[in-house]
Amino acid sequence: MLAAGSPVTTVFVTLAPVRSVWWYASRFLRAWVSSTGPALGGDAVGARPRQPTDQDQLARTYFVLGWWLAQQGRTAEAEPHLARAGELAPHDFTIRRGSMRIRGKDPAGPEFFAMVTDWTASGHDYYVPLPDLAPER
Repeated sequence: MLAAGSPVTTVFVTLAPVRSVWWYASRFLRAWVSSTGPALGGDAVGARPRQPTDQDQLARTYFVLGWWLAQQGRTAEAEPHLARAGELAPHDFTIRRGSMRIRGKDPAGPEFFAMVTDWTASGHDYYVPLPDLAPER
């Protein structure tokens, strides 16, 4: 694991300043361990991260099967499984973007930006702020 402040983590934070739910949770854990803040209550802990639904799990299964087939050199057989995974979990950018390179697409190219544009145009946020840390509107 990389330490905070290492060159790699510093570059990552510079390039991707949006913090993950795990980063925020670690702040609460550090505060609790050092007695400088309260521990998260059961409701707050249960609210993060969102538990996967059956459909999410099915999408992950299709993704893993597609990934495995691609690793075996069976890319034509992998394609429908990877496509189905994205259909089952359109909100899961790990599945959708993560399958792009396997499918011969650039995960930082036009297909990705088209995916994000469609997603945000349909009223979704690309990054969803944590409820307790979201700025007041």
